[in-house]
Amino acid sequence: VVLAFDDDEPGREAIEKVANLLSPGKVKIMSYEGEKDANDLLRKDASRVAPAVFDAKHYRPDGIINGRELWDELIAPPETGYDLPYPGLDHRLRGTMKGELTIWTAGSGIGKTTAVREIAYHLFTKHDQRLGIVALEEPKRSTAEFFVGLHLNHPFHLDRGDFTEEQVREAFDATIGSGNIWLYDHFGSRDIDNLLAKLRFMVVGLGVDWIILDHISIVVSGLDEGLGESERKMIDKLMTRMRSLCAETGVGIHAIVHLKRPQKGKSYNEGRQIALTDLRGSGSLEQLSDNVVAMERDQQHEEKKNFSQLRVLKYRRTGDTGKADVLEYNQTTGRLLASEIPEDDLFPDEENSDF
Repeated sequence: VVLAFDDDEPGREAIEKVANLLSPGKVKIMSYEGEKDANDLLRKDASRVAPAVFDAKHYRPDGIINGRELWDELIAPPETGYDLPYPGLDHRLRGTMKGELTIWTAGSGIGKTTAVREIAYHLFTKHDQRLGIVALEEPKRSTAEFFVGLHLNHPFHLDRGDFTEEQVREAFDATIGSGNIWLYDHFGSRDIDNLLAKLRFMVVGLGVDWIILDHISIVVSGLDEGLGESERKMIDKLMTRMRSLCAETGVGIHAIVHLKRPQKGKSYNEGRQIALTDLRGSGSLEQLSDNVVAMERDQQHEEKKNFSQLRVLKYRRTGDTGKADVLEYNQTTGRLLASEIPEDDLFPDEENSDF
């Protein structure tokens, strides 16, 4: 049976309905070589109509392909990631790739938000990438202050320094006011379906290349209590749909998630080493993410409290994990950058009974 329906949306929908009424392998679909229907093909060149009928291809449901069709994809050079501002992490992950979902985690107040902002700023300034910022724990003004501060090398969210209004305006126009950074002004609403619709619009409607989500834990915390949905189930839903968004649109997502409270031993704020099983909420955080990056810092250590250890807990492409950079927070500039002090001097390998 050859179906010669119009090559438009109603025609394609009709093909799906009719083909499923007939036995598999019995249906072929006529192609019009760029024309809309058989009549257009007839009017353009009547001699092409009969061959189009006899050359009709067997119907295949969407998503079913033959391996022979993959040759062009196979010989294409491997995709390369965008380099990161942290050389050790850049080496471990081979850059950050569009279409990937990267999870960041650390204890409370360790600096994961600052680190992810540094990466977003790097992607924006060095690689001319469009950003979608979803910061659910802070007002949009704070996000603007941080990006302006990164450009000025000054903690602008804490004080205004001695910058002139002209200098601030220049930093604003170069970053948050450039027209290439979009924010989600949530007004206290964090409904999952609403949030995901906004993320999709950022990508499809606004051309955003990277989404920064800070953070997953607050998206699901206390939501839909009346529906009886558990936090774990809601995280599964969020992660599945974000994973699909990455695969469908090619957007890259860097999302932050919190950790479970340790049952014994020292806390994460005292430099406790982090494992994948420490992610709070659901196994989907580990299973559906492409990369997981942890930050470890002892906030109370007088000499090391401004230094953090980056650790790759998961890297889907090769499985290469382990220590990456040591980051140093500069209180004068407000920047969190790779430290020049050797890693072993700050974080020597030690036995960790808690881990």
